[in-house]
Amino acid sequence: MNQATRLKVFVRSKWRCEVCGLPLHHHKAIKQIAHIIKAKYKKKYGEGVIDHPFNLKAVCCVSPCNNKVDLGVKVGLINELLKRIYDDLGYAEEDRIYEKM
Repeated sequence: MNQATRLKVFVRSKWRCEVCGLPLHHHKAIKQIAHIIKAKYKKKYGEGVIDHPFNLKAVCCVSPCNNKVDLGVKVGLINELLKRIYDDLGYAEEDRIYEKM
């Protein structure tokens, strides 16, 4: 993901962890960007979807806050997020990939 996208996510979160609310300038905070749909799915969905700001959250640490962002196997929520991203990117219906229920 590029620096502009990272900055957009941090500004959107008001420089706070989007899970626990800890200010990211706090000395204990490690600034991270967590993927809601994990980065390992870049091949399946494409970089534009995985690194889209809707799929990213500012978090303060790798664990537990990073782990709380992951949708895991919540197919309905994954598909809702994918639809928002596809709509924002202007993907044609035939180019959209969704998880099977």
